[in-house]
Amino acid sequence: MKNNWAKCWALLGTVLFLAGCESNNTNSAEGWSRYPENEPRVVQTVNPELQPMISPERYQWLDQNATGPVKITINRGEQKLYVYRGGQLVGWTKVSTGKESHGTPSGKFSILQKDANHKSNLYGTMVNRASGTVVDADAGPRDRVPKGAYYRPSPMPYFMRLTNSGVGLHQGYVPEYPASHGCIRLPAEFASQLYSMVRLGTPVTII
Repeated sequence: MKNNWAKCWALLGTVLFLAGCESNNTNSAEGWSRYPENEPRVVQTVNPELQPMISPERYQWLDQNATGPVKITINRGEQKLYVYRGGQLVGWTKVSTGKESHGTPSGKFSILQKDANHKSNLYGTMVNRASGTVVDADAGPRDRVPKGAYYRPSPMPYFMRLTNSGVGLHQGYVPEYPASHGCIRLPAEFASQLYSMVRLGTPVTII
């Protein structure tokens, strides 16, 4: 009789342990992966096809059913870009505009060119041929190329030109402070979505 009771208690303990493990599963119904508090969280859903275009800390797409012409406003003080469709805010993102020595101009502009695989003709890096490491991260096409290295123009995916001097919007590193050579850098996922929305002539206001 004692052995039967012992087996029952052991079985109950196993069930409770497994239930506790299940409640800590990272693929919980809440849809959030568990990261350390100092790491950004990424929304995940059970069905990948239903995953929203959202990263609450960096960018967000809002009403995707809005219709009408697209307009863009960039606030250099906030380091944010806002997208409007038919006068309604449909998305925003954190950006990185030009640093002090290469400031992003303010004013009213429009999209002059779209190039999904654009490369800069002004800036790039010097790369060691043997190791593939960058030996100069801020080089130009006319700079002297070190022995054993080559010049690589900076990639500017999803480039949307605003000025004839080369300023535009494109995918790039976004440290959330002014760090570019004048362009407006966008997070990768936001850049591709915005690129598909704008047309030549889409108005862009920089304040």
